[in-house]
Amino acid sequence: MFAQLDFDDELNRISRIDLKYYFIDDLMVKNDRMLMANSIEGRYPYMDRKLVEYAARIPTHLKIKGLQGRYIQKRAMSGRLPREIYRRSNMGLEMPHSLWFLREFRSVAEKYFSRKNIERSGLLEPAAVETLWKEHLAHEKDNGRPLWCILNFLIWFDLFVYESNYKRYFL
Repeated sequence: MFAQLDFDDELNRISRIDLKYYFIDDLMVKNDRMLMANSIEGRYPYMDRKLVEYAARIPTHLKIKGLQGRYIQKRAMSGRLPREIYRRSNMGLEMPHSLWFLREFRSVAEKYFSRKNIERSGLLEPAAVETLWKEHLAHEKDNGRPLWCILNFLIWFDLFVYESNYKRYFL
């Protein structure tokens, strides 16, 4: 698909794929579900069709300057927003799994991160998972995201493969 897109530079090709498959078909769907589930009306001001078409025509050298993304957007806001806001790095909405592992999910994680549970999956290296877990608990490294993925896999494996008792939980 990347090679078939009719754009003159790689950034516009990647942006088009990201917009279609990640933003529209993933992030917007998830956001919309959560907003509707909580009776909240959401808007995506940067997704106005005319604005998107205009932004697509902006030369790449104005979109990215070195390693700084959203260059022209930040320049446009210079003088309109406090410096600490327009100069800060991008921030996403991240689940607090790093904290959950230290509190609410610690006992669940310790159960699933046991050597026995990891070995029976046949796909994970117990020593690697143990290292991630120990580093996280010791506050040496934030391994929340990879541990979250591993925990989800191990729970799925337990429910659908090893125990095959998912119906007890879902039906």
